[in-house]
Order: sequence, then C-alpha cells, then structure tokens
Amino acid sequence: MIQAEIAANNRRVQELADEQGWKVAQNVAAGVAGLVIWPIWFGMDFKGAAATEAKALESRQHYLATMAAHRCVGASSRK
Repeated sequence: MIQAEIAANNRRVQELADEQGWKVAQNVAAGVAGLVIWPIWFGMDFKGAAATEAKALESRQHYLATMAAHRCVGASSRK
C-alpha cells in the first residue's frame, strides 16, 4: 500500500510541475498583455498553489519512505 501511494504521489508531483509551468507561461502572457490592457493583471496567479502542494507531497513522500524502511527493518529482524 505504501508503494502504491508513493507511485500516486509521484504522478501528482509530475502533474503539479506541468501545472506550474503553465501558470508561469500564463502569468508571462498576462503581464505582457497587461501593458496594453492593465485589468488583465488581476488575472495573474501570485499564490503558487502548485508549488505549495508539491512541497507537501515531497514531505509526505519522505515520511512514507521512512515508514517503509522501518517496516522492512522490522520484518527482517523478526525472521
């Protein structure tokens, strides 16, 4: 189950990286277009939600890896 969650988290991190790339491109385009039509600047994304979620997933991945390592050590010491 831990490996399945790690794999799912890895896919989500990749999706977030793609989303973050699109947001950067969108912000650049809005910034340039905002030079002509300034209200477009209100549509820019300054929160960085994708980066925040990616950091949370990385933290979760570290926790899962540690938990898996402890379970493997525990299982091998019982044999």
